[in-house]
Amino acid sequence: MKINEMIKATMARLKKLSEEYDCDYPQADEVFEIDGVGIVVCEVMSSTYMTNSSWMRPHFRITWRLNRKKISKQNLAKILEK
Repeated sequence: MKINEMIKATMARLKKLSEEYDCDYPQADEVFEIDGVGIVVCEVMSSTYMTNSSWMRPHFRITWRLNRKKISKQNLAKILEK
């Protein structure tokens, strides 16, 4: 699975939670089990929600975890390419 696919799946979950609770849901995470790599977690957090500002366009902070340890997007991409 590629990084863009993981981000799209996590953003879809965030949208689903926002619709389910009828509000701008602040964060969502999605867990992916990838053979030969381990468990990858994509966490998406709304930065606009954190700052409580309505004048900013929606933007998000995305963090990655591989087997419970934080990892950068670039290092994760290198591991997934193998």
